[in-house]
Amino acid sequence: MNQPQVHAASDGVGQTGSCSGANSDNLKEAVSPLFFLKLFQAKAPPLPLVVSFPKSGRTWLRVMLDDLGVEVKYIHDGTDHKLLRPKSKLQENKSRYKKRRTIMLVRDPRDTVVSGYFQVQKRHMIPVGSFSDFIRSDNHGIEKIIRFNLHWLSAMPRMRAIRYLQYEDLHRNTAGVLRAVLGFLNLQAEDRRLVEV
Repeated sequence: MNQPQVHAASDGVGQTGSCSGANSDNLKEAVSPLFFLKLFQAKAPPLPLVVSFPKSGRTWLRVMLDDLGVEVKYIHDGTDHKLLRPKSKLQENKSRYKKRRTIMLVRDPRDTVVSGYFQVQKRHMIPVGSFSDFIRSDNHGIEKIIRFNLHWLSAMPRMRAIRYLQYEDLHRNTAGVLRAVLGFLNLQAEDRRLVEV
């Protein structure tokens, strides 16, 4: 009965005898920590996303998820106030996110715009005029917030896995909503931990 033959790899890995020259370099590269890091990064699934318009309650959600040890990537999808991007420049196509597990965090636009006004004035020091001017602003105003939310709501049927999360629900029933968020992310936490965060 014929035994299967083992052929030596052309890059020198798996060959018997001493390693020298190019073969030695290839072996060092194959077992280097950087090689395994690259291999891990190539295999690791992308982090889930939390997408929201600025001042929609993201910081509070982030603190709680961090406390529970949940790794998530947070994005504003091009709506950061510092960008001064008008509502007409918002990206309606969300296909680049369709394979990502995504949480869409939404807050009442009236509260979002009030909170945004104070942040832009006090933290970013961006001159925006009066509150009335800010509400009507193409770069920051309530119409931009609504358009952003509608773009994402329209994209939801084409997303592989997306959960709509309302800030007001999180405020009313923090532990229950957090439990649902963790379930969506295929994670669990003890009820005691959910109450503590």
